[in-house]
Amino acid sequence: MLVRVSRLIHAILATRARYPSRFAGIEIYERLRNLVDCLRNIKDRDVQKLAVRISNVLSGLKRQYNAISESVQIIRSICGILDNPEGLNGKDVRRRLLDHIKSVRPKTSLARKVLKDVNMYTKCWVGNLFYAYDDPRIPRTNNAMEALIGRFKRHIRRVTGWRRSNDFLFVGGSSWFLLCMSAQRPYLVCWSVWLGVLRRGVIGGSVLIWALLGCRHMAERV
Repeated sequence: MLVRVSRLIHAILATRARYPSRFAGIEIYERLRNLVDCLRNIKDRDVQKLAVRISNVLSGLKRQYNAISESVQIIRSICGILDNPEGLNGKDVRRRLLDHIKSVRPKTSLARKVLKDVNMYTKCWVGNLFYAYDDPRIPRTNNAMEALIGRFKRHIRRVTGWRRSNDFLFVGGSSWFLLCMSAQRPYLVCWSVWLGVLRRGVIGGSVLIWALLGCRHMAERV
């Protein structure tokens, strides 16, 4: 029984975050607290000792948990406004967000600092944050673009063997851009190859030709 409980604890501690909907620390604390409540019903001496030790650790972290939990609730409430399930226009979303920030009264010092930072960054970007609600062609976040860049870097590391993909992009980024676009516009292939030859020599040109096959599926997503 103790082995099974240990494996369950290990799985809980391996919880990964998915901001802003999931905060790993908050979820781990709550799942361990629920686990302790369940373990108290098991009549096993070793399990009971383990439950007491976990409970003591959680008791020492309760103050931090309350502060972080309050901060998380502030962030989640703001995310709910920005998700805009009512389909409001940009002007209404902006007014609703600013009114909500003014109405929040945090109790802990951490939550007050979080709210202060949120208010500061909102005022810095408030003039350009809400155009996406009025124009469906503008993405509300840059998550899709960052995911595309991440896939592109992984592809570069896999094809070229360069562990530091940023350095490779600095040297031959323009060549790779033309290469990806050439999957949709074949007349750009010669320009990509020649650019690779000029920047990286004949080897660079051959690498670009070889990578063209692998870049076609990425170009379809661009």
